[in-house]
Amino acid sequence: MEISELKSMEISIWKQKARTTEALEGERNTTYFHALMKSSLNWSQIVEIEDNQGTIIKDQHGIKQYLVKAYENKYKFQELTSIPSPSEVKDAVFSMDANSSPGSDGFQGAIYHFF
Repeated sequence: MEISELKSMEISIWKQKARTTEALEGERNTTYFHALMKSSLNWSQIVEIEDNQGTIIKDQHGIKQYLVKAYENKYKFQELTSIPSPSEVKDAVFSMDANSSPGSDGFQGAIYHFF
């Protein structure tokens, strides 16, 4: 491989990591792509959160504990009280959008409408 091919590959990798489609001429601009990547990473993190008493939590361990406890409390009393009837299941399945995004099983709503 030539050096120019290696430079092109490096730029391509940084563009993918930075999630950008910009093509920049001239220098390799890896600093630019690295800054874009760090910026997008900062948007995907929770750096502080305010609890119910108005206290700001900034440490990651505290944020984790608060979120886990909040979701545990939210879903603590939601238990399945009875098995849904076949008609309730059918209504739920056919109310799904056939072109919806795949769920955790990887299937769209259309597959359930068919079977």
